[in-house]
Amino acid sequence: MKFLPIIGALLLSTAPVHAGSPFDDGDPYDNYTPYEICKAYMNGDPDIKDDLPTEDFSQCSAYRW
Repeated sequence: MKFLPIIGALLLSTAPVHAGSPFDDGDPYDNYTPYEICKAYMNGDPDIKDDLPTEDFSQCSAYRW
């Protein structure tokens, strides 16, 4: 029975953790870095320009893939 707390701790440590901020409004691009935003744009994400209207996508070609 002395292993029961260890097993419980292991189960809790493998639970998924939400990495968003407490003010997260559900935007799928909230935690994206500029590189990830450009990568999604270059890969043809159809919603990214509508969801991020202030993003400058002209700089995306400067990244080295």
